[in-house]
Amino acid sequence: MDLTTNSNVWIQRSLIRILMLPVLAFLTIMQWICIMIVSISAIVFHLIGGIFIIIGLLVYLFGEEPLLVMIKAIIFGISIRYLPVLEEWIAVRLVYLIQKLKEKMTV
Repeated sequence: MDLTTNSNVWIQRSLIRILMLPVLAFLTIMQWICIMIVSISAIVFHLIGGIFIIIGLLVYLFGEEPLLVMIKAIIFGISIRYLPVLEEWIAVRLVYLIQKLKEKMTV
């Protein structure tokens, strides 16, 4: 009986591993896509945020707009610049999920 239950457990674990392979492959592809998107968007958002910060400072320094407009432009520029940080946090969580699934599959 012990040999039969061990073989059944081994078969069940093997089936679970086989069924989890497409999920793991999908999550790995999603990880690569997220890393690529984060890398590209970080460059774009840093440039756009920097432009808003510089425009906000220059508009105020040349006296074109009041202080409130400068503050709004700088806050918007800073918030745009830190949007990739949120994307990176999501990508790290995805990597963590993949690692946990790999650990479960090897046990």
